[in-house]
Amino acid sequence: MFNQKHPFFSVIVICYNSENTIEKCINSIFSQTYKQFDIICVNDGSTDNTLSLLNKFAKSDNCVRIFSQKNNGRGSARNLGIKNSTSQFILFVDSDDFVDKDFLLHAYDTIQLNKTDLIIYDIKYQNELLSASKNKIINERRYIEEKVYCFYRSQSVISCIFGRNLFLDNKIYFPMKKSFEDFFVLYKLINCSKNPLISQNKFYSYTPTNESVTNNLCDEDLSNIIDSFYDFNNFIKLNKLDRNIFTERFNNAFKFIISKLAHNNQFDVINAEKIIIILVTLSEKFSISNESLYYNIYLLLRYNKSALKFIESKNFFNSKIITFFNSIIAENKKLASSVIDFLKKENITYVSIIGIGNALLESVQLLKQNNISVNSIYTDLYLNQPLGDIPLYSLNEINKITSSYVIVGSYISAEKYTRMVTKYCRPETRALNFYNVLEN
Repeated sequence: MFNQKHPFFSVIVICYNSENTIEKCINSIFSQTYKQFDIICVNDGSTDNTLSLLNKFAKSDNCVRIFSQKNNGRGSARNLGIKNSTSQFILFVDSDDFVDKDFLLHAYDTIQLNKTDLIIYDIKYQNELLSASKNKIINERRYIEEKVYCFYRSQSVISCIFGRNLFLDNKIYFPMKKSFEDFFVLYKLINCSKNPLISQNKFYSYTPTNESVTNNLCDEDLSNIIDSFYDFNNFIKLNKLDRNIFTERFNNAFKFIISKLAHNNQFDVINAEKIIIILVTLSEKFSISNESLYYNIYLLLRYNKSALKFIESKNFFNSKIITFFNSIIAENKKLASSVIDFLKKENITYVSIIGIGNALLESVQLLKQNNISVNSIYTDLYLNQPLGDIPLYSLNEINKITSSYVIVGSYISAEKYTRMVTKYCRPETRALNFYNVLEN
């Protein structure tokens, strides 16, 4: 039975033209084994049948409350939901996603046991390939701050539980009419939280769509992400934090941008040149080191080598740096070929891979093209691209590697992964790099 008079949780659902998904979303919330909650639906100017479906839910159960506004963006809609909530804790569920029936029960028990005011849950992605989570609770504040501040994990507020007063007492609001509004908020909530936690449980199922902003980056999206750099820079100054934190966030945010553009086949010459100009301009504005700038330029050149001609024509770098980029691209191709030749000469038929992102995916493809099997993959980020029946593991399971050879698939962190193989695997296990190392 729902206790809507004194809800412990308010589930805030932002809806915009969600007629195809809203019923599954709301029903997954109704199915919760913990019943002390209400549902706040904010209709953000839908033009389809969404509002009619919401009204049906509201008529059937008075734990559902509906608020409508003109289409003003998710930030405004989330602010409206917070304003109209009356519970101790709130969570945001996007209308095309759904949640496991034990989500709120686990959150309630975790709050009672740990006296926390903020829980970041891991997200279950569609076609997720990593092994099951370990159901571990992480309460090391510095670790959590590093993950969020430095953009080592998603900045999204979905799949999180927040004490409502974190927003109200600290006057934290989502920016209006901006995509990537989460990028301005999560780190502030972590900073204000008395006892933040990360839970590796996955109760929230994210469903990507073709319309998702993360799948189609436009000029406005890039502008909003850039604005978030200025916002975070002010946060760093206000809280007197190490400038290296800003640099890490800058690097990882651009890795996100570059990989998204590449994954969605948006990395044409125009976009490549645009990102180069943004990188050079912001690096100067925020005093980003040359090493970090070169790191991001290199990632970009992995997807569009022709952009090097644009860099050279604009005289952004001296001839020595241009030569460096040219040589490292050529050497990487040569290095990958030499590794393949070595494996064939030694009659190696299967290997393991340790790595991250597109470098890992490229490694899998290259090995397959040369009839070398991959019997396991170890990574610390989720992969949403199908890789057949290859078992995937997290990095903390690297001691399970039984292959004699491990391919390191990483553009930047090859040395780090090589050290991990040396430290945690059998003494006879050898690590082979497909790419030159740029981290030193």
